[in-house]
Amino acid sequence: MDAPTVTIGAVEATLERGTMLAAISLNIDPDGPHARDSAVALAMGAAALRICWPESVAWPTRKRPRAWQLGASMMDYGAPIFEDLYAGVDMDFAALIQGLTTAREWAAASVVRESEVKAAEDFSDAPEVPGG
Repeated sequence: MDAPTVTIGAVEATLERGTMLAAISLNIDPDGPHARDSAVALAMGAAALRICWPESVAWPTRKRPRAWQLGASMMDYGAPIFEDLYAGVDMDFAALIQGLTTAREWAAASVVRESEVKAAEDFSDAPEVPGG
């Protein structure tokens, strides 16, 4: 899977992979109490955006949020990032949500192991032609 490029306000960036621990922390149990909470999804998306945002690219608001620290609540980490993006970036709300969703999906993809990628590549070879 190629890294996605997102545009937040006037800034475009190709996202980087986050850490495995961040990816695990960004996942929400689909049967858990937060599964349908849109505020949680937005906070997690904002956290994922910051975690995967390349350090070499300017952050879209005036101040780049601090890096996520192990043990910090991902929801608590992402909520002020979302608020800052919402207040500080001039863009359509639906486009912002799409960027956050893309970042969260990309971050969650970090959970895939190299062996799983290799197995998928091996499985996706063209089928042999009978009699060929």
